[in-house]
Amino acid sequence: SFIPASYFILKKIGARLNLLTDDLNFGSISTGVMAGVSIFFLVSSISLIMLIMGYKPKGNFFQTALFKNLKDNTYLLAWSVYSVGIITGIIEEWFFRGFLLTHYIGLGLSRMGLVITSAIFGAVHYSPDASPVIPLILSLVGFCFGYFYIKTGNIWVSIAAHATYNSLGLILAFFLGEKMV
Repeated sequence: SFIPASYFILKKIGARLNLLTDDLNFGSISTGVMAGVSIFFLVSSISLIMLIMGYKPKGNFFQTALFKNLKDNTYLLAWSVYSVGIITGIIEEWFFRGFLLTHYIGLGLSRMGLVITSAIFGAVHYSPDASPVIPLILSLVGFCFGYFYIKTGNIWVSIAAHATYNSLGLILAFFLGEKMV
């Protein structure tokens, strides 16, 4: 519900917005997939270091329930990859990189916009029933998505990266189930 309101507000002030007209081709998708895999391994490495140090961040209620129920459930995996992986990847990237970051880029404030939109991205993933470390990690993830968007100038790269990142987590939960939470 925040996307239409943001669109009209940003359009009203004359902001430059990415309306998904960038080239959608094999190159942009494959670059995004590789970026998503890289970001996933970065976050997995951070998680492994935290586990070695004796800290396992608690996920929110939805994530915990989803990961527990995903174990060996192919129907839930397919639905989750579609909704949480692909659709969420499109919507969040269109908003955070296509609207907000593009606005900052249009003002000549790419770096500041990257930091601000990454912090907002992490903040909207805050949940009072989850570890406060999760929004910090997701701010880093948002920073990576934004960085790839700035470097390539193609929103489909960050969309593919986001969809890949989310989907890899779901696929891992399919095999590990409760061990993920």
